Amino acid sequence: MAIVGIDLGTTNSLIAVYRNGKSELIPNEFGEYLTPSVVHINKDKEVIVGKSAKELLIVDPDNTVSVFKRSMGLKKSYSLRGGKYQPEELSAFVIKKLVEDARRELKEDIEEVIISVPAYFDDVRRKATKRAGEIAGVKVERLINEPSAAALACRMEEEEEDCIYMVFDFGGGTLDVSIVECFDNVISVNAVSGDNHLGGSDFDDVIAKYICKELGKEYKKLSKQDQSIVLRKAEQLKKKLSVDREAEISLDLDAVKGTVSLTQEKLVEISAKIFSRMKKPIRQVLNDCEFRLEDISKIVLVGGSSKMTVVSMYLYYLLQKDLFTSGDSDETVALGLGYYAGMKSRNEDIRDLVMTDICPFSLGVDTHNESDIANPYFSPIISRNSVLPISKWDYYTTAHNNQREIELNIYQGDEYYAKNNIHLGKMSVKVKPRPAGEEKIKVRFTYDINGILDVDVEVESTRMTYQKTIVNKELGLSDKELQKQMEKLTELKKDPKSKEENQYLITLANALYRETSGDVRNYIAGIIDYFDRVLSEGNEAKIEHIRKRLMVVLSNIEAGLFDFSFDEREYEEEEYEEERMFIDSLREELDTDEEQLYIRSLTKEPDEEEK
Repeated sequence: MAIVGIDLGTTNSLIAVYRNGKSELIPNEFGEYLTPSVVHINKDKEVIVGKSAKELLIVDPDNTVSVFKRSMGLKKSYSLRGGKYQPEELSAFVIKKLVEDARRELKEDIEEVIISVPAYFDDVRRKATKRAGEIAGVKVERLINEPSAAALACRMEEEEEDCIYMVFDFGGGTLDVSIVECFDNVISVNAVSGDNHLGGSDFDDVIAKYICKELGKEYKKLSKQDQSIVLRKAEQLKKKLSVDREAEISLDLDAVKGTVSLTQEKLVEISAKIFSRMKKPIRQVLNDCEFRLEDISKIVLVGGSSKMTVVSMYLYYLLQKDLFTSGDSDETVALGLGYYAGMKSRNEDIRDLVMTDICPFSLGVDTHNESDIANPYFSPIISRNSVLPISKWDYYTTAHNNQREIELNIYQGDEYYAKNNIHLGKMSVKVKPRPAGEEKIKVRFTYDINGILDVDVEVESTRMTYQKTIVNKELGLSDKELQKQMEKLTELKKDPKSKEENQYLITLANALYRETSGDVRNYIAGIIDYFDRVLSEGNEAKIEHIRKRLMVVLSNIEAGLFDFSFDEREYEEEEYEEERMFIDSLREELDTDEEQLYIRSLTKEPDEEEK
């Protein structure tokens, strides 16, 4: 029984397994690793998936569908051969096809499937992805964020030590930008941002419309079949421009005929809106992460659309850093999933690796809006980009005189008003009837990577406690498995300061503080303050990493080997002042009309000195 990983892509999907001491991609019946994420239903109601289905997009577009991943989790259906199919049902056909390929190649049954998702997928989309696996008849216990899988592949394939990546994952239909830190045996996502409706297919659409415009036609007025042909030509033109500075295609349809050429410069010009959307998650992730751009080791390009020359040139223009691809950018995520499958199967080679992930969206409750009672605010308790698992709490008070009950509505999202976020559940808490603001409750959220949210509420005046667990039903956990996960969450609620190993460092630091004076004492005070902040974040992997390194420093101080040349930035900046200044300057730069600046930089001929 094998464990495999599936990169369920918008345009293409892949499947990988860990064997022979490495991650290996599994070929389909054509001997190819990329299986187009395209589904066709024929006259006999048989399902055709992959390369053959992609060809039918032109021949029979009414009964063939692609790019349905963009609608995952949304209330949308596709009509094929008289039937209605949701995105997760179509995705299930793709998963089933890949699993059949794996069974054929491995000559054994598949025990479990790990599926990658865009880091920016919310809870609804993740549930829909797990449901796709369930419909396909396979066990899907874990979803992996695509940048996490990509970072794992880079770490294993390149065998690097401590490093920080910006993973730019630009696929056919989605964009993820993530900051991933690798240290010791830990791979930890630090911040994510993205756009679930931006990808290479948007370039196809722009080019298709440009082709029609150049030939005096309107793309929207073409038949579905002709639109499919023009889109195919647009995709070909796009791929040619990843190699050549100028390319052309010819069309010979009844509705549209002629030859159209396109340059990289013109492609940038007609795609200005796409580039403008591309910069937003880049700016967001730099704002949210705890590192400076100069701290980032590599910009890692992932996804087929990152191969486009204009995309890589635009990234270099924005970030002024070298770009890196580990092997084929189409395959990076799938290879990472293969390595994770090895970790899941407790393979001796890689079983000690640890992967941490984060909340792509905040979790919180609704609060009183005095100016509009029917439209409450959203109050985050666990902020986005918090490392999982995590346990955080906050205090809330009554809003009205003689209030006897507080109704907490629980949400996921980052919108200002609660109603614009995803509603996860609610609970009612009894309080004493007193003047507004005098009854206080403590609300604790404990959340893990599997999507289990444990909510604990304590009324300060009565010490009454309330508890609610919100479980992702798509997990399919048995009562015993759920109990095991809940025990882990309970352990997480313990204050990290109370753990023996952390207490030892705190005690040693305080003892050395008492014994020293002057600059050394001030330095130790900084260590105590810094470690206290690290503990408050609740990131176990980071706490362990920082604790080990600080123990070395404290031991050197104790032995009289203290060296003032030691640089605190080996851990983190104490105040991040330089980082904030850098991000402010970057924000100012990105707020300029860089699309036009970039177009000019492409079209400008170098002067003699530059030549």
